[in-house]
Amino acid sequence: MADSILTVTIQKMAGEAIDRIINLRPEIQNIWRAGVDYALNAYVRPVNPNGFDYKATAGGRSEDIEPRWPTVAGQTVIDGSITWTCFAPSTSSCDPLTGSATATPQSGNTLAVMSTDPNGDIVVRCGGGTTGTDYVNILSVGTVGGQTINVRVVVQVRG
Repeated sequence: MADSILTVTIQKMAGEAIDRIINLRPEIQNIWRAGVDYALNAYVRPVNPNGFDYKATAGGRSEDIEPRWPTVAGQTVIDGSITWTCFAPSTSSCDPLTGSATATPQSGNTLAVMSTDPNGDIVVRCGGGTTGTDYVNILSVGTVGGQTINVRVVVQVRG
């Protein structure tokens, strides 16, 4: 699946270290997209939700037109070189985060990953920095389905 990039802004006072939760749940919902490579076991939901989720039981590249999704659990549909299997939605049907996120802080401030929850929450600790400066940090985490989510964490240090 193609990489995701989003931006989160955190404001803090000079000299303080603060923890913040970055919620990636919308990123791991995986709405189906045309012409995308999906890994084996990736999950998607139709563009127009129908009450079901679909798991790639054979990975590959999706077609340019969304398939006609079956609405009976266990039925399959071919989408390009992917085979999607229908099942009832659940919280585990998202594309869960894997392992820990990694942080690449910009020089002059600190950004540390405190915890990563498979269901989409990452707790980061921001520290350091000079008053009046904005720091652009990068946070990266993978998903079970092979997606990489990159987050620009802009830390704004204020007086």
